[in-house]
Amino acid sequence: MEHTTLESYEKEKTRLLAGGSIERAESLLRGELILKKFNSVRIDEPDWGIDPFSDRNWLWRYHQLEFLPDLLKAYNQSSDPKFLEESCRWINSWIDANYLNTPQSVMAWHDHATALRLQHLILFQQTAGEWLTDDIVPQLEFVLANHCRILADPSFYRFSENTNHGFDQMLILLISANLLIGFEESNEWGKLASERLVNEIQFAFSDGGIHVENSPAYHQYMMIRVIRARDTLKSLGVEVDLNFDKILSKGVEFLAWITQPNGKIPTIGDSVSIPTLINLGNLVDCPSSEYLRYVCSGGQLGSPPLNEHFFFLDDGWAVFRSQFSKSSEFKTSIQLIMKSAFFSNWHRHDDDTSITLHAFGRRWFIDTGMYNYYEKEEKRIFVRSVLGHNMMILDGVKVTRNSKEGRKNTRMWQSDDEGKIVCASTDIFEGYRLQRSVEKVSEMVYRITDSYSLLEGSSELDDVWVQFHLPLDIQASIKGDFVELSDADGNIIQLIMNSHKSRISIHSGSYKGVIHSWNSTQYGVGEDSQVIRFHLPNNQLKSIIDVNLIRGENDE
Repeated sequence: MEHTTLESYEKEKTRLLAGGSIERAESLLRGELILKKFNSVRIDEPDWGIDPFSDRNWLWRYHQLEFLPDLLKAYNQSSDPKFLEESCRWINSWIDANYLNTPQSVMAWHDHATALRLQHLILFQQTAGEWLTDDIVPQLEFVLANHCRILADPSFYRFSENTNHGFDQMLILLISANLLIGFEESNEWGKLASERLVNEIQFAFSDGGIHVENSPAYHQYMMIRVIRARDTLKSLGVEVDLNFDKILSKGVEFLAWITQPNGKIPTIGDSVSIPTLINLGNLVDCPSSEYLRYVCSGGQLGSPPLNEHFFFLDDGWAVFRSQFSKSSEFKTSIQLIMKSAFFSNWHRHDDDTSITLHAFGRRWFIDTGMYNYYEKEEKRIFVRSVLGHNMMILDGVKVTRNSKEGRKNTRMWQSDDEGKIVCASTDIFEGYRLQRSVEKVSEMVYRITDSYSLLEGSSELDDVWVQFHLPLDIQASIKGDFVELSDADGNIIQLIMNSHKSRISIHSGSYKGVIHSWNSTQYGVGEDSQVIRFHLPNNQLKSIIDVNLIRGENDE
């Protein structure tokens, strides 16, 4: 079957090969398979029924043939055919086990793994070039075409429509369709993919330019993909009704504000702690690209913003920052984020009104992060729950995570003209409405006011508290009516209750099988943390806490 190499694909090919690892390729030749984020697995012969880590993410990577870019990068640099031969061995084995016979794993035709496997098989075809003859991988062309047919099938796509999976499916289908010109359906696949891709982009980003799946890490992930989609459509000469400049400029602006002073993505929602990509600022021509370069470089490049806050009110995000008098001070500057957004059930945490705080070069109020995607696993349940976030807790009240009314009943607004006060409310607890305001009283003082009100049919509660999660290496001491937090550099944060006196408690890790505080910054791993709880007196509906930040002499 005839296939072609498009000049427009060369950039995509370069990107995929850049992500490969020659070291991992060499290991695979020795029978050691290494997938990203996981330790090596001894595999002398391909086995598609294994699950060595009992981990869905490992299976997802395995069945998308994630290791093919490793082998192809090694071939591209060495011209040694042994790397192509090893690629063929694995491809033929996968085809035999999961295409020609009954699939050996539920992940073999997973909605996302299927699209990413097509991407890697196309990369193999385009890299192998004339070396690849019909007798080396006899069924390859037909397997590629069948992947395209599956992705185009409405009954397959409907499970992924308007998600990051559906976005990847259509982008990869668009690229593949324009390479597999020997199939009569290729024009139809390309047209369908471009139409669906437009719909995916329009749904994926709010009018404010923020990705709707509740996570800064996914926002960055999708920004990269929108840039790929823009460049792919342009290279193919496909015109679509999308204002890419508007979408990307707003998306860069959000990314710049949400990035912590340490240059990393905050672990809010299903996020891991990864660096914000400074090169995104080079790919999008807009004023906020200068600020993105500033935050990613720790104040060494670009230029700082003109104001000290940015409220994405319609999207449920508010960011306060300290003044930038010197670029050298940026890494130890103050950033407080409040999130109260409900645009999608995908990757949703019960974190409406939750806040995080980064100051003096470190995290203080921390979010729980992603951990993994096993929704019934104890720690995964905790990191997504209200108990894992910095907010008012109505103990024992049912939480409505998947309510179709979520967006309607989750709001954020500004209550002053100077940008010093931002408020949010949510009906996340059934029968009750939470409201939180964050006021920047001064450069080093924030006031957090929480309250709950009763909706129809509900009654006052006896067990309510406001909580803040902290890393274990922060010293927390109860001093009468307030809590003092300190780090090894002498920085101090005082949490002072200004409403009626309340009982204060400190908990860490787990106790008697109950998780009190735990967080994850990287996939699959995590650690104990600690939580400060301000317990409201019975029937009290309101809490006012001042957060006083005191910079230590060692941090000057």
